[in-house]
Amino acid sequence: MRAMTTMFHDMMHKEIEVYVDDVIIKSKKQSNHVQDLRRFFERLRRYNLKLNPEKCVFGVPSGKLLGFIVSRRGIELDPSKIKAIQELPPPKNKTEVLSLLGRLNYISRFIAQLTTTCEPIFKLLKKNATVEWTEECREAFERIKNYLSNPPVLVPPEPGRPLILYMSVLDNSFGCVLGQHDGTGKKEQAIYYLSKKFTVYESKYTLLERTCCALTWVAQKLKHYLSSYTTYLISRMDPLKYIFQKPMPTGRLAKWQILLTEFDIIYVTRTAMKAQALADHLAENPIDDEYEPLKTYFPDEEV
Repeated sequence: MRAMTTMFHDMMHKEIEVYVDDVIIKSKKQSNHVQDLRRFFERLRRYNLKLNPEKCVFGVPSGKLLGFIVSRRGIELDPSKIKAIQELPPPKNKTEVLSLLGRLNYISRFIAQLTTTCEPIFKLLKKNATVEWTEECREAFERIKNYLSNPPVLVPPEPGRPLILYMSVLDNSFGCVLGQHDGTGKKEQAIYYLSKKFTVYESKYTLLERTCCALTWVAQKLKHYLSSYTTYLISRMDPLKYIFQKPMPTGRLAKWQILLTEFDIIYVTRTAMKAQALADHLAENPIDDEYEPLKTYFPDEEV
């Protein structure tokens, strides 16, 4: 990913979008598309990169791409993949549990708090654990199915507007959703969902340290988004103040501080996000009672 970002740094989020080794060439006007393709191919030749013709698709304004439905609305889940998950029978062994979690992981960017919701299912993979589909597992899987009955539509970020990062940190895991206001400033649109389970060592951190750890991991995971935008962070507490105002940070604090210095992240409260922080950016589109927040699905949302 870092190599692709370096090679196409001046084209990303303009003529192309890059995800690991998958590239989408896009144009705002049809008349510019051939020129954009030519520039992309010239860049490939410069670095001696090759394309697999069998995986190349040209001239598709909407349809299936990389296993998702891509259109002017944004990026959506393929209904056939949702149906396949909803019709899965309860797993009977660890192989089937892994298959289920693998399917969910493939679409994890669409699901809020996936790690926390699937915690009972993850327990089935513990060493010497018996694979028994308990009521707790069934309820967790039903919540996922219900969520997938109306999955969110993800959108690419629009230049010129800051991003919004909602983050919730629990004892053993954390989740976040990256979003952005639409052109009216009244609706928040989801760009990416992430969740992760803390390691045994990380789960022993204080809440503030776990929040710092989670923010650092998220920033690195979503670096291709956060590097190009100002990001407003909304969480239970302010990890940036803890990291950057700590005198002479050492150990993991120093590591987190170094990793976060390259990003323009600003901590704000939920109230400030709606009333003040974005005022300068969206002055011509004031936020009123019709404001639609993101579906964060966080248990401590009221904090």
